[in-house]
Amino acid sequence: LLPEEFREIYRSILLMENENDEELAYFVKAADIISAIIKCYREKKLDNKDFDRAQESLIESINKYQDPAVKYFLDTFLPAFGYNSQK
Repeated sequence: LLPEEFREIYRSILLMENENDEELAYFVKAADIISAIIKCYREKKLDNKDFDRAQESLIESINKYQDPAVKYFLDTFLPAFGYNSQK
């Protein structure tokens, strides 16, 4: 669903065509975990308790990332979804 002008740029990233780019893979995985955390928070706001354990596990996983960019994103943008890095 990406606009045409972005498709080629993101193709190699999303399909992980350059398997030797460890830094890129690191951030793509972090983004995937963050996306799943957001999904959990949305479901919990709908009172769906099925996502409780998944959320705990995902937060544990993302907290293992020591990169300042990941921490900044978590601390700056995820509170809007209910994320609290102090938990």
